[in-house]
Amino acid sequence: SSNFVNLGYDAGSIGTLSLSGPTTTATSGGWTVGDAGTGSLSASDGATVNADGDTAIGNTAGGLGLISLSGSGTRLTTNSFDLSVGRAGRGELRIRSGAQATGNAAQIAALAGASGTVTVDGAGSAWNLGSGLDVGVGGTGSLRVSNGAQATSATAQLGGADGNGTGTVRVEGVGSQWSPGTLDINNGALTVTAGAQVGPSTLSVARASNSTATVTVSGAGSALNSTSLVVLGAATGARATLGIDNGAAVTVGDSLLHGAGSATVTLADGSLTVSDETDVNNFALNGGRLRTATLRTAGNQFDFTGGTLSADTVIGDLINQGGDLAPGNSPGATSISGDYTQSAAGIFSVEIGGLLAGSEYDVLNVSGQASLAGLLKVDWFDSGSGPFSPTAGDHFDVLSANTLSGQFDTLDLALLAGGLEWQVNYLLDAFGSTDVLRLSVVSAVPVPAAVWLFASGIIGLAAVARRRRGG
Repeated sequence: SSNFVNLGYDAGSIGTLSLSGPTTTATSGGWTVGDAGTGSLSASDGATVNADGDTAIGNTAGGLGLISLSGSGTRLTTNSFDLSVGRAGRGELRIRSGAQATGNAAQIAALAGASGTVTVDGAGSAWNLGSGLDVGVGGTGSLRVSNGAQATSATAQLGGADGNGTGTVRVEGVGSQWSPGTLDINNGALTVTAGAQVGPSTLSVARASNSTATVTVSGAGSALNSTSLVVLGAATGARATLGIDNGAAVTVGDSLLHGAGSATVTLADGSLTVSDETDVNNFALNGGRLRTATLRTAGNQFDFTGGTLSADTVIGDLINQGGDLAPGNSPGATSISGDYTQSAAGIFSVEIGGLLAGSEYDVLNVSGQASLAGLLKVDWFDSGSGPFSPTAGDHFDVLSANTLSGQFDTLDLALLAGGLEWQVNYLLDAFGSTDVLRLSVVSAVPVPAAVWLFASGIIGLAAVARRRRGG
């Protein structure tokens, strides 16, 4: 025990302290590891380090410090005091192989010119803070949580609030978790990959003026789950990017919004689920699935070139250039307060599980014009008692618009029982000024053999005529 410990005090000096074993304990009123020189503190095999005061690793501009914790039962406890990893110099904290560190607040790369790195690696390894974690406040800071390790804090900030400093966090590997509470990313990047999990309550990306921040969630099993609001490009001049790919999942418990800056979201493969409104400057849906209560395209760029879109409400026009529009929430209704355009590569998917529009089968309601092409795909929906089986006379008004133009190029309709067939009708002004696409189930009428022969001849003549006109 000591009132104070300083390892590597003077420039050019080297100070080292090594602790090992479950009955080994070092307690100090404060620790400085790498003040102006080079300092190293290691604890392993169950040893304990206690700090009854603030702790700094890499304290001054010339300082270089390392604290290394290794092995189950090994602990660093900073109690209610603060920890600086790279205060003004270069600092590193390693927590590995089941070791744990607990404390109040921590800063990584606190001052301008500083650099700091924290690594939490391996199952059972943990870094738990009762207060805030700041990564890259004035310098360059990084946190890595990997291979089943865990880290928690009440709040977290990447990059300085004034736009200075850069902070990066990488969470990777199955079982790895980071729970930062309220997370603000100013300048910096968050990467969640290889099955890791990150769970902030609220998330603000590119929060400082003129800042740049990126969030990437990648890989099967990887997930970012925010229980509340997510804001991208929060400040003036800020640039925020969210990318989701390779089977990753992002869940937003409230709305996904853009602030005064710019916000870009790219969903390439995986899922994005937003409980309330999705309103970002630039959204590229190239693959995967976007599920949102409300999608605001008015005033925004929404590129729908792939993947699946399920929304209750679309505010603005929607252009389907090659994706799959699947209304509602299996089944459900989508209302578009604008125009809907589907290109030849687009798909409109309908699930039918009963006769009630919007609750038992999918419906698309367009307040403006619906311009149709591409594929209409119809599947039966199983609500729990088996797939729905209609009878002759049943019909389903799956699309309504102020004006219908064009028709679907290809129909992929669910199989019907023997003796039944589909009838597809584009009904113009069916209900006042509303146009409707109606799918009806009718009795199949057997066609005599002579009629089939006659029809086959007519089809053959028509094919010849078309070839002659074309050639």
